[in-house]
Amino acid sequence: MKEYSHLPNFLKRWTVLHIGRLHIRIHHITSEDGTPFLHTHPFHYISCVVSGGYSEQLLTKSGEIQVKHHGRGSVLFRGAKTFHRILSCRSAKTFIITFGLKKPEWQLMRHDSVATPLEYKIPESKGVYTRSINGKTYFALFDSFWRIGKESYDDACKETKPSIHQCGPWGVLE
Repeated sequence: MKEYSHLPNFLKRWTVLHIGRLHIRIHHITSEDGTPFLHTHPFHYISCVVSGGYSEQLLTKSGEIQVKHHGRGSVLFRGAKTFHRILSCRSAKTFIITFGLKKPEWQLMRHDSVATPLEYKIPESKGVYTRSINGKTYFALFDSFWRIGKESYDDACKETKPSIHQCGPWGVLE
Protein backbone atom coordinates (compact mmCIF):
# COMPACT_ATOMS: atom_id res chain seq x y z
CA MET A 1 0.00 0.00 0.00
CA LYS A 2 1.07 3.55 -0.73
CA GLU A 3 0.08 6.71 1.15
CA TYR A 4 -2.33 8.88 -0.83
CA SER A 5 -2.67 12.58 0.05
CA HIS A 6 -3.62 12.51 3.74
CA LEU A 7 -5.75 15.41 5.03
CA PRO A 8 -4.33 16.25 8.48
CA ASN A 9 -6.71 15.85 11.44
CA PHE A 10 -9.45 14.43 9.22
CA LEU A 11 -8.56 11.66 6.77
CA LYS A 12 -5.69 9.27 6.16
CA ARG A 13 -5.63 7.43 2.82
CA TRP A 14 -3.68 4.59 1.26
CA THR A 15 -3.84 3.30 -2.31
CA VAL A 16 -4.26 -0.45 -2.79
CA LEU A 17 -4.67 -0.34 -6.60
CA HIS A 18 -4.81 2.44 -9.20
CA ILE A 19 -5.53 1.68 -12.86
CA GLY A 20 -6.79 4.57 -15.02
CA ARG A 21 -9.95 5.95 -13.41
CA LEU A 22 -10.28 2.97 -11.04
CA HIS A 23 -8.83 3.67 -7.62
CA ILE A 24 -9.05 1.26 -4.68
CA ARG A 25 -8.09 2.74 -1.32
CA ILE A 26 -8.25 2.30 2.42
CA HIS A 27 -9.53 5.38 4.27
CA HIS A 28 -9.24 6.11 7.98
CA ILE A 29 -11.67 8.92 8.82
CA THR A 30 -10.52 10.39 12.11
CA SER A 31 -13.03 13.22 12.65
CA GLU A 32 -16.13 14.95 11.34
CA ASP A 33 -15.96 17.57 8.58
CA GLY A 34 -14.51 20.75 10.04
CA THR A 35 -16.49 23.06 7.75
CA PRO A 36 -20.18 23.82 7.24
CA PHE A 37 -20.02 22.82 3.57
CA LEU A 38 -21.72 19.89 1.94
CA HIS A 39 -19.43 18.51 -0.78
CA THR A 40 -19.41 16.18 -3.75
CA HIS A 41 -16.53 14.03 -4.95
CA PRO A 42 -14.86 14.09 -8.37
CA PHE A 43 -15.81 10.43 -8.89
CA HIS A 44 -18.49 7.83 -8.19
CA TYR A 45 -17.68 5.50 -5.31
CA ILE A 46 -18.61 2.40 -3.38
CA SER A 47 -17.53 2.37 0.25
CA CYS A 48 -17.62 -0.43 2.85
CA VAL A 49 -17.19 0.43 6.53
CA VAL A 50 -14.66 -2.07 7.91
CA SER A 51 -14.51 -0.74 11.49
CA GLY A 52 -15.89 2.12 13.54
CA GLY A 53 -18.53 4.19 11.83
CA TYR A 54 -19.81 7.63 11.05
CA SER A 55 -22.95 9.68 10.53
CA GLU A 56 -23.38 11.85 7.47
CA GLN A 57 -25.66 14.63 6.41
CA LEU A 58 -26.97 13.88 2.93
CA LEU A 59 -28.80 16.30 0.64
CA THR A 60 -32.02 14.72 -0.67
CA LYS A 61 -33.54 15.37 -4.10
CA SER A 62 -36.13 17.60 -2.38
CA GLY A 63 -33.34 19.78 -0.95
CA GLU A 64 -33.72 18.59 2.64
CA ILE A 65 -30.91 17.25 4.82
CA GLN A 66 -31.18 13.62 5.89
CA VAL A 67 -28.89 12.08 8.53
CA LYS A 68 -27.66 8.54 7.82
CA HIS A 69 -25.64 6.35 10.17
CA HIS A 70 -23.08 3.89 8.80
CA GLY A 71 -21.54 1.25 11.06
CA ARG A 72 -19.28 -1.72 10.49
CA GLY A 73 -20.46 -3.73 7.49
CA SER A 74 -22.35 -0.82 5.89
CA VAL A 75 -21.95 -0.59 2.11
CA LEU A 76 -22.91 2.59 0.31
CA PHE A 77 -22.83 3.91 -3.23
CA ARG A 78 -22.53 7.59 -3.96
CA GLY A 79 -22.67 9.26 -7.33
CA ALA A 80 -20.31 12.11 -8.10
CA LYS A 81 -23.10 14.68 -7.77
CA THR A 82 -24.23 13.58 -4.28
CA PHE A 83 -23.80 16.37 -1.72
CA HIS A 84 -22.93 15.20 1.80
CA ARG A 85 -20.68 15.81 4.82
CA ILE A 86 -19.44 13.77 7.78
CA LEU A 87 -21.45 14.87 10.82
CA SER A 88 -19.78 12.66 13.44
CA CYS A 89 -17.20 9.89 13.37
CA ARG A 90 -16.07 6.92 15.47
CA SER A 91 -12.62 6.39 13.92
CA ALA A 92 -14.06 4.81 10.76
CA LYS A 93 -11.95 2.65 8.49
CA THR A 94 -13.39 2.10 5.03
CA PHE A 95 -12.51 0.18 1.90
CA ILE A 96 -13.38 2.49 -0.99
CA ILE A 97 -13.54 1.95 -4.74
CA THR A 98 -13.68 5.11 -6.87
CA PHE A 99 -14.36 5.19 -10.60
CA GLY A 100 -15.66 7.19 -13.54
CA LEU A 101 -15.64 10.79 -14.72
CA LYS A 102 -13.33 12.10 -17.39
CA LYS A 103 -13.52 15.66 -16.06
CA PRO A 104 -13.57 15.41 -12.27
CA GLU A 105 -14.57 18.36 -10.10
CA TRP A 106 -15.30 18.93 -6.43
CA GLN A 107 -18.34 21.02 -5.56
CA LEU A 108 -19.18 22.74 -2.28
CA MET A 109 -22.52 24.03 -1.03
CA ARG A 110 -23.86 25.86 2.01
CA HIS A 111 -27.22 24.71 3.38
CA ASP A 112 -29.28 26.66 5.92
CA SER A 113 -29.78 23.64 8.18
CA VAL A 114 -26.06 22.80 8.48
CA ALA A 115 -24.52 24.48 11.51
CA THR A 116 -21.07 26.06 11.32
CA PRO A 117 -18.63 24.20 13.60
CA LEU A 118 -17.30 26.45 16.39
CA GLU A 119 -13.71 25.77 15.33
CA TYR A 120 -14.32 26.81 11.71
CA LYS A 121 -12.94 30.28 11.07
CA ILE A 122 -13.08 32.17 7.79
CA PRO A 123 -11.67 35.51 6.68
CA GLU A 124 -13.91 38.50 7.35
CA SER A 125 -13.79 39.61 3.73
CA LYS A 126 -13.39 38.21 0.24
CA GLY A 127 -9.95 38.40 -1.30
CA VAL A 128 -6.65 36.66 -2.01
CA TYR A 129 -4.72 35.44 1.01
CA THR A 130 -1.55 33.44 1.55
CA ARG A 131 -2.18 29.92 2.84
CA SER A 132 0.07 27.18 4.08
CA ILE A 133 -1.07 23.83 2.67
CA ASN A 134 0.96 20.71 3.42
CA GLY A 135 3.94 22.86 4.38
CA LYS A 136 3.97 24.98 1.20
CA THR A 137 2.77 28.59 0.88
CA TYR A 138 0.22 29.45 -1.82
CA PHE A 139 -1.95 32.39 -2.85
CA ALA A 140 -5.62 31.46 -2.52
CA LEU A 141 -8.84 33.25 -3.38
CA PHE A 142 -11.58 33.27 -0.76
CA ASP A 143 -15.05 34.28 -1.90
CA SER A 144 -17.79 32.13 -0.39
CA PHE A 145 -15.19 29.39 0.23
CA TRP A 146 -11.51 28.73 -0.55
CA ARG A 147 -10.41 28.18 -4.14
CA ILE A 148 -7.41 26.02 -5.11
CA GLY A 149 -4.15 27.67 -4.06
CA LYS A 150 -1.74 28.86 -6.74
CA GLU A 151 1.92 29.88 -6.76
CA SER A 152 1.17 33.31 -8.26
CA TYR A 153 -1.25 36.00 -7.12
CA ASP A 154 -2.61 36.48 -10.67
CA ASP A 155 -3.33 32.75 -11.09
CA ALA A 156 -5.11 32.71 -7.71
CA CYS A 157 -7.36 35.59 -8.82
CA LYS A 158 -8.52 33.55 -11.84
CA GLU A 159 -9.09 30.21 -10.04
CA THR A 160 -12.69 28.95 -10.02
CA LYS A 161 -12.33 25.42 -8.60
CA PRO A 162 -12.89 24.86 -4.87
CA SER A 163 -10.04 23.63 -2.71
CA ILE A 164 -10.35 20.42 -0.72
CA HIS A 165 -8.48 22.35 2.02
CA GLN A 166 -11.28 24.49 3.44
CA CYS A 167 -9.74 24.82 6.91
CA GLY A 168 -6.38 25.94 8.11
CA PRO A 169 -4.38 29.08 8.62
CA TRP A 170 -4.17 31.97 6.21
CA GLY A 171 -2.15 35.15 6.10
CA VAL A 172 -3.20 38.64 5.07
CA LEU A 173 -1.52 40.16 2.02
CA GLU A 174 -0.01 43.60 2.61
